[in-house]
Amino acid sequence: MEPGFPGLGRMEPGSGMMVAAARTLYPIDPVVLGKPSKYYADVVADSVRSDGAIVMFGDSQRADIGIAHHLRADGVLITGPGDAANRADHPAPTYVTEHLGGPITPYTPEEAE
Repeated sequence: MEPGFPGLGRMEPGSGMMVAAARTLYPIDPVVLGKPSKYYADVVADSVRSDGAIVMFGDSQRADIGIAHHLRADGVLITGPGDAANRADHPAPTYVTEHLGGPITPYTPEEAE
């Protein structure tokens, strides 16, 4: 349901735009299987071959951390240098890091301000 994706210095329409257009043109309520849907989380959970804890890494607070919440897993948001998890309307990550291989720190809501 991403409304847009970064592409070559600009935003490109995402699959969420196509779903919105379909809902506008037709009397439908499509089943969305991508992130962060419960359907997607169920496929991930069924595919995990471990009884251990699941940790979801991702750069989208809405999509990737949303899946972590569906899985009742820890979510590590990769923010990029200087960025912060700042969307109060999206699921909060458990941890944040600026890049893979960088230090991972617990997320605190003060970072969103």
